[in-house]
Amino acid sequence: MTQRLSLAGARLREPETPAGRNGFRLTGKHVIVMFALFFAVVLAVNVVMMRIAITTFSGVESETPYKNGLAYNTRLDAARQQAALGWSVDARVQRTDDGHVSVSVEARDKAGRAITDLTGVVRFERPTDKRLDRETAIAPGGAGRYTAELDGIGVGVWEVVVLFGEGGPTEFESRNRIELH
Repeated sequence: MTQRLSLAGARLREPETPAGRNGFRLTGKHVIVMFALFFAVVLAVNVVMMRIAITTFSGVESETPYKNGLAYNTRLDAARQQAALGWSVDARVQRTDDGHVSVSVEARDKAGRAITDLTGVVRFERPTDKRLDRETAIAPGGAGRYTAELDGIGVGVWEVVVLFGEGGPTEFESRNRIELH
């Protein structure tokens, strides 16, 4: 036997969402609010991270990159002149008991003789933040030895730059990357 059903006058019912133990039912409005809150949190985190990134590092490595590029050949000529001098400079860096950094430098010419009467500076450059750079004059200690002491040099990676000259422009430049503990 076949039964026919008449759908005339029938109303479609909305499917029921099963309710939880406390009677809560997840609806489309809830999903939209959760979606909006998710992206609001993502946006807030991005804004905070951008603010931190912008305020801690300017992004500018050099204030005058064009002029630095033009001076490149001059720096190459200075490096050739330095190589022609044949100087050897041995620098030692160590942290003292009171937290300062002590730099001792020994300078010798081509023949291995001590170079005296040099004027110079030692500069500690932080590769990640130029605002932390420190510089001081190197004091002659006799027999080609020179010393300097700096404070405010933190733990981490530093570029140690030693610059020497005989009363005029820099004739010798040495750059070395070190890690201080």
